[in-house]
Amino acid sequence: MLTRAEATGTEAPADLFEAIDANNDDIIARTEWRWSASSFDVRDANKDGRLSRGEFVGITSNRTAGYRAGYDRGLTEGRAAGREDRVRNQGWDLEGQRELVRADSGYQTSMGPREEYQSGYREGFRRGYREGWENRN
Repeated sequence: MLTRAEATGTEAPADLFEAIDANNDDIIARTEWRWSASSFDVRDANKDGRLSRGEFVGITSNRTAGYRAGYDRGLTEGRAAGREDRVRNQGWDLEGQRELVRADSGYQTSMGPREEYQSGYREGFRRGYREGWENRN
């Protein structure tokens, strides 16, 4: 039997964009996207149905207050989760994180629509997880 770490590996992908871009055409198509359609749509700034590297990385300054609040919370919690997985030697398991399912930790209705908060949270968490994983301090 294989453990989860053996099956998924123990190292973070060197470049998450390249890991998702299955056909290596420097564009992430909807068919390559592993997450929700709404999270793809949030990143697709020019609405062409494809994500460039710039769109994938994303800029939060032009987003709604709810999105930014979710992003900030997700970034903090993602860093902690990545660090924990690294320290516990559990292997890279970004998509196995329970936090990404609901993505509403810290959400309050005064922040705006839950979906915007969740989208920001998920993006922040994914970035934070990588940062926490790579930080060996």
